[in-house]
Amino acid sequence: MRRATPCKDIRMSDAEGYEAMAEAETEAAAKHRRTSWVSRYRWPLMIGGPLVLIVIAGYFIITGGRSQATEDAYVQISKSPVAASVSGRVVEVMVKENQRVKKGDPLFRLDPRDFTAAADQASAQLYSTLGQVLALKATYAEATASVGQVQTRVAKAQEVAAFAVREADRQKALFEAGVSSRDQYDQAVHAAQTARNDLATTQSDVAAAKARQQAALAQSGNLMNPAPEQHPLVLAAKANLEKAKLNQSYGLVVL
Repeated sequence: MRRATPCKDIRMSDAEGYEAMAEAETEAAAKHRRTSWVSRYRWPLMIGGPLVLIVIAGYFIITGGRSQATEDAYVQISKSPVAASVSGRVVEVMVKENQRVKKGDPLFRLDPRDFTAAADQASAQLYSTLGQVLALKATYAEATASVGQVQTRVAKAQEVAAFAVREADRQKALFEAGVSSRDQYDQAVHAAQTARNDLATTQSDVAAAKARQQAALAQSGNLMNPAPEQHPLVLAAKANLEKAKLNQSYGLVVL
């Protein structure tokens, strides 16, 4: 009679052997892969690892291992101071609080009435000054003409006085010679004295006319030759008007 049990045990042992061999091969392959990965990255790890540690250590040395935090944090933005070139009352604001603006944007407007009134006043002052300069020039021209007229009268008075004196001397000689009467001689003397008095009066008129001329010249700042528009007083009034107009343009304030 055959025994079947030993044969069955042998087949089972072979299967288990195959399985054990497969497991051994799998484990060997996995070990080989681990060994290959370590061999591949050994040098990078040996070099890079210490560098990472040095960087981390340096950070802690510099910062002291501390970190700062705050709840009251603000973001800083660019700010530009804004101020009007002239003083005045703000009548219109063209931007809102915290509104972003750029260069050239209008910000606010000042009350234009004061600037308009100042410009009108400066304009009126300019025309008034121009009129004053024209009046001064006219006064100076009149005084100069008066001086010329009085000087002409003086020249004529000098001629009359000289003739009267010569006639008085002639009548004296005739009276002493018995040719002329006493009455003729007295008339000649009187005429000579009158002529001298007229000459003195006209000479005084010349002095008065010259004084008026100098007064007109002094009131004009001793500058009568320039055209009225170029007179210093008129130029100053023009400058005031230009400034007033410029202040009008400053009524609108831009960034």
